[in-house]
Amino acid sequence: MLIRTGITTREKLIRFRPFAIVIAFIVGMLFAPPDVVSQTLLALPLWFLFEIGILLAPFFVGDIKIPN
Repeated sequence: MLIRTGITTREKLIRFRPFAIVIAFIVGMLFAPPDVVSQTLLALPLWFLFEIGILLAPFFVGDIKIPN
C-alpha cells in the first residue's frame, strides 16, 4: 500500500532491509515467550513478508484510479 500510494519506493525498502530484519527480531523478542526458538519462529515470517513485499512491489507501481 505504501508503494501504491507513492509514500515509499522499492529502492527505499531495499535500503531499509537491514533495519527491517533487526526490527522483526525485536518484535519477536517482545511478543514471544523468552526462548530463542519462539522468538525466531515469530521473526522469520515477519522478515519473509517484508521480502515478499519487496518482490511484489513492481506489480503495484502506478497511478491510483479514483472512481467518480
